[in-house]
Amino acid sequence: MYPFSASQQPNTPALAKNDPDLERPIDRAGSANGKNFPAAAEINHSGSDKRLLVLGGSRSWFPNFEHALLELRPNWSAQQALDPNQAPALLSSSSFDALIIHKDVAQAPKLLRGLKEQFPQVLSFSLRDAAGNGVAVSAFESAPKVVNDQIETAETVVRTVLTHEWTSQPALRELLGQIKKLPTLPRMHTQVTRELQSPNGSLEVVSQYVRKDPVMAAKFLQVINSAAYALAYTVADPAEAVMFLGAMRTRALILMAGVFSQFDELKCSSFSPEQIWQHSLHVASLAQGITLIQTEDPTLAELAFTAGLLHDIGKLVLVGNLPDMYATAHKLQQYKQIPESEAELTILNTTHAELGACLLGTWRLPLRIVEAVAWHHCPSQGCDTSFSVLTAVHAGNVLAHETMGENARIGLPSRFDVFYLAQLGMASRRNVWREACGMPSKDEEITFEDTIRRRLEAKHN
Repeated sequence: MYPFSASQQPNTPALAKNDPDLERPIDRAGSANGKNFPAAAEINHSGSDKRLLVLGGSRSWFPNFEHALLELRPNWSAQQALDPNQAPALLSSSSFDALIIHKDVAQAPKLLRGLKEQFPQVLSFSLRDAAGNGVAVSAFESAPKVVNDQIETAETVVRTVLTHEWTSQPALRELLGQIKKLPTLPRMHTQVTRELQSPNGSLEVVSQYVRKDPVMAAKFLQVINSAAYALAYTVADPAEAVMFLGAMRTRALILMAGVFSQFDELKCSSFSPEQIWQHSLHVASLAQGITLIQTEDPTLAELAFTAGLLHDIGKLVLVGNLPDMYATAHKLQQYKQIPESEAELTILNTTHAELGACLLGTWRLPLRIVEAVAWHHCPSQGCDTSFSVLTAVHAGNVLAHETMGENARIGLPSRFDVFYLAQLGMASRRNVWREACGMPSKDEEITFEDTIRRRLEAKHN
């Protein structure tokens, strides 16, 4: 069915070791901008300029951190203060959006408390020290780990700022106040992560974890025997499925199946957990395939698979806590024939995408996955300049809706954000992706966005 086979993909390594951990961010007084979370065209949170002040870190450490930060956010800037005592004067004289205290700063907790009292308007946090001292960001946080390199630190900073910005939105804060049941990071996911990150870790040990859990074993067999992999034979052993899928996809499936198992008694007439599972798997497979077509990068493709699998995780949280509000949004969507995200904005003033991204952000999943989940309906809110995991998940979601449509009860078919694709010079790739994924081409209607696309592509050429 798809232009790739799992057997053709090399097993990719587990996600980066030494996942970062943070001190609790200082609450920003008045950080909410007084607006409800907007539709895609209204505002671009990721694109806004940010100024960061970094306390501590060596003179040789900071340039590499700054370079890594600019790779992620070209319009953000950072300034270093080697002497922590300079912080009050700098924060008083200049406008900074966030303060980051390096893990080598002595008495960081005491310094953090003092700056919190003096500058409550600044988002401030410290990277954990080597002993893992500090306070977790939220109830979602798992075991403390240490940030070791500048790339990981930059990703930590961006992810933390974005997650804090989302949760500071009035609508999302109000919604979170009504949610009583939040999923926890599945225990098996933590075990598997620890195993794969250990020097002698192996997939064989992981496969035994899966084999011993009947629910997880059933999910793995369901996935490996699905049309997405089109195997010539039926896999009957979940351990074989694990070896076949590889490290990263195994972790993604364990995470998603573990979250699903925490919402196994959902009651909502407009929601089917099994259909959401199938849709998520469909999007994951398409996103992975599109990434391979576009980049031939198996590691990026694995990230796209994980993001695609998790892109609708916010729906589980919504339905598990606010089934009546979710049902109302669904009815409004059907009545007005509007996109699902637009109906959610009308009823909730936010969407399942932002809610899911907040959850994954506090679980410290890779930034590219968190961004893809947050903006899969409105990728223009990101700051992409080339094909990314977000591009893959956005495209995979659109194509999955095209093939499943209203019968899946997951919303009206989504449409490509043509302006976003045009900015990347990829709007003309839509039919290439369709054909490669075994779907018929479409005569794209000539729209204002297509006119813009042609002008942008002319500039590229």
